[in-house]
Amino acid sequence: MIGKCLCGGVEFEIADTIPNLYQCHCSQCRKQGGSASNSATIVNGKQFSWKFGENLLK
Repeated sequence: MIGKCLCGGVEFEIADTIPNLYQCHCSQCRKQGGSASNSATIVNGKQFSWKFGENLLK
């Protein structure tokens, strides 16, 4: 899977299959998404790689 931010400045890749997704309802996820929850997953670090834009993250 390849993921990226809306502006296209950051892109990452997750190798292999995507594990189970879950909905987080904590206050930070609600604030970030402006909704009742945020979709997330936990990925093994060996499966995750930055394609570009990691330096843009804060």
